[in-house]
Amino acid sequence: MQGTDILLLVVFLATFIAAVQLLRGKWLMLIAGYNTAGKDEREKINGRNLGKLMAAMLFFSDFIILGTRFLDFNENVSAIVLTIVVFICIVFANVSPIFKN
Repeated sequence: MQGTDILLLVVFLATFIAAVQLLRGKWLMLIAGYNTAGKDEREKINGRNLGKLMAAMLFFSDFIILGTRFLDFNENVSAIVLTIVVFICIVFANVSPIFKN
């Protein structure tokens, strides 16, 4: 096992654990901006739904990470697809009413 494989495994495990915890509604403080928001601002945000969206994005990232290494996905295409998915998730989280209370 090479050093890059070990690094990919560590990143995969970290993002997988974070995704599972976000899916459960835990570790919401990992979401940027949510941890610095005041109590009144947090009440306006549906944190559980936002956590589920971020968990789905992390699970997709894990699939891309493993696919790039073990399923021979093209690295450039994987990076572009992942960037597009992250951008779509950010826009969706900001404009969709399901993330507001």
